[in-house]
Amino acid sequence: MVVGLVSVSRDLRTPSAENITFEGLQNVVEYVRGHLTDSIRVADLAGVADCSETQLERRMKKVFGVTPTQYILRVRVEAAASMLRDTTDSIASIAAACGFYDQPDFTRRFARLTNETPAQFRSKSARDGS
Repeated sequence: MVVGLVSVSRDLRTPSAENITFEGLQNVVEYVRGHLTDSIRVADLAGVADCSETQLERRMKKVFGVTPTQYILRVRVEAAASMLRDTTDSIASIAAACGFYDQPDFTRRFARLTNETPAQFRSKSARDGS
């Protein structure tokens, strides 16, 4: 005789703070944000997460949907977008502050992720009042 049925559901695509901490990824997130101007290698991040590079790749893909290298790039682009929106710093100085090799490298990578050059993004943000 069945008296009741209990079910627990969980969104597996949205990482919780517990999952990030459990997998050692919270330290990776903090490390990347704190070292934007440094050259960050996957091996460095694996050390921060206390796992192998392969394990880190797998965990980052599972939790964030991107590789460690892609994650670093996205964090740098997000920081640059914020600076483009909130400061009048030159694009070259923003590129350097966010860890890009030079302004052309920054422009190419920023445009690939946002479909706008940094100058277009800044101009649009100023028009939108963002």
